[in-house]
Amino acid sequence: MKMKFCIDQGHYPGGNKGVCPDYYEGNRMFQLGLYLQEELEKYEGFSAIVTRKTVNDDPDLDVRGKMAVENGCQVFVSLHTNAYSSPAACGVSVIYSLKRPESKAFGVTIGQDIAALMRQGDGVTYFRSAYTRAYPGTTDTDYYAVIRNAVRGSVVKYAYILEQGFHTNPAECAWLSDDDNLRALAQTEAAAFAKLFGAQIPDPEPEPGYIVYTVVRGDTLIGIARRYGTTAEELARINNIENPRLIFPGQKLKIPQSGGEPGPDPEPEYILYTVVKGDTLIGIARRYGTTAEELARINDIENPSLIRPGQVLKISVSGGDEPAPSFTVGEKVRVRPGVTTFADGTGMAAWVRQALLYVRQIEGDVILVSTEPIKNVYTGRVLAKDLVGLPFSVTRPSRWE
Repeated sequence: MKMKFCIDQGHYPGGNKGVCPDYYEGNRMFQLGLYLQEELEKYEGFSAIVTRKTVNDDPDLDVRGKMAVENGCQVFVSLHTNAYSSPAACGVSVIYSLKRPESKAFGVTIGQDIAALMRQGDGVTYFRSAYTRAYPGTTDTDYYAVIRNAVRGSVVKYAYILEQGFHTNPAECAWLSDDDNLRALAQTEAAAFAKLFGAQIPDPEPEPGYIVYTVVRGDTLIGIARRYGTTAEELARINNIENPRLIFPGQKLKIPQSGGEPGPDPEPEYILYTVVKGDTLIGIARRYGTTAEELARINDIENPSLIRPGQVLKISVSGGDEPAPSFTVGEKVRVRPGVTTFADGTGMAAWVRQALLYVRQIEGDVILVSTEPIKNVYTGRVLAKDLVGLPFSVTRPSRWE
């Protein structure tokens, strides 16, 4: 199926400053739009245009929607991040057109996929809703000009505004400031559209000694590795995956061929872990080299945000019963709930307690972190040219997740 997308990178250069250093919604959404165009065009039959070809472009709102119609696009998607007066506001919202009520279902799907991806890294994002908004005094005219103009006539079948987290929330703003996360976000959104329209990424010619595996919903890198007799670290290395927790349905992975097709998944081995006060599912998962989603699945936890002290969890392990090392240089960390001071007793600002931070240096039971990424834990690739941002001589690992 041939599908053409019009990607609108919301706002304008320097528009809508976030709470993180150098975050501007207009700039980050411009970059995300380019990533999304690239990811969509990996799928057979998909093509895409963008409303802003350079970061300095700022077409009128009316023009952005009309570009979709004039270029014969069936899908229009406008990329944004949200804002609110309270830094606690967070989550993903999807706005769809009053003229296309049947598009709500997919709006919910892509919104949930975005929220699930972001929650893996920032621990706070959830899906808020998919909704419409009418222009004042009307019941059938869209409030937002970009959508209103995109759905004139019958060319555009799907028109959305994606509000992907809040740039006024420190944790979500920090997550969105990371280029690797933006790339993963584009991949997730492209995969959602591909599933909607039944599109596939053409299989590459397999290299000698490798097979190609297509990721499906619910897969984890550690689960795939176990199935094929290898390790998550090895799969991350040969597939240039910078964050092994961020894989997405439809992604193609090279896997070393050890002979023949894999059999059924082996019966996993489990250890038992008793939840203590201050634990979160994402923190436990990180310590044991798995994901919060996987722990929720094998423990039948409906709401991953609700675990309680004394609760016993099964944790699948690939060998041994000790958790993985707590911290590695370049790893992302967050302050444990309830911690308000650094190791030296200095008070910790609220935004620090909510922000996604990066391990910069480890000395015994004290770690140094910063708001800027240092290097990737698996590849060693430097993610920031300068060790800029605010370094903190911080506390014992027990205060971090």
